[in-house]
Amino acid sequence: MEIRQNTEDPIQIHDNLEFVSKREVSPSQNNVPAYTLRGPRNYIIGIEEETPLAPEFRTADGTPVDQSAQLVLQKADVQGNPLGNSIIFQHNMGAFDYEEMRSDPQYYKYTNKPLLLKPREYLYVYLRLPDGADKFDPGESRLTMGDNVTRTGKPVYIRHTRDMNDKEKQLIEKA
Repeated sequence: MEIRQNTEDPIQIHDNLEFVSKREVSPSQNNVPAYTLRGPRNYIIGIEEETPLAPEFRTADGTPVDQSAQLVLQKADVQGNPLGNSIIFQHNMGAFDYEEMRSDPQYYKYTNKPLLLKPREYLYVYLRLPDGADKFDPGESRLTMGDNVTRTGKPVYIRHTRDMNDKEKQLIEKA
């Protein structure tokens, strides 16, 4: 579902936003999210299909996480239960070239379906590390989603619910 009006703000999701949290993940923690995006109170966040994704996930010594680690972006309900039909990205970390992504958007990967994040809903960024891999260190890592600078990439949209008419609010509730 796309919602586009002048009252929306195009943003880029990154580690420093107040509704983004991150934590250390060890190989045995397959159901612990490395990042959690919590739908902010009174806001709707829209992520379109083909939104650029550029994670830079590293271990404590600054080396990239194991290339066979699986990255999954999955929506969850208000109780924190992952929704099986709401996986918007899934790939192994070997698909990302950190150095190239910094200078060339061609190396980004992209979400494979759209997603609306309502207040108190969650988008979990799971990093499933193989046994024997070094753990993920959030202090050495960063997550970037959306491109609000160039015309070639899609931003993530955020919109306050007071800027929506009744019909739009009904559509959001049904989504």
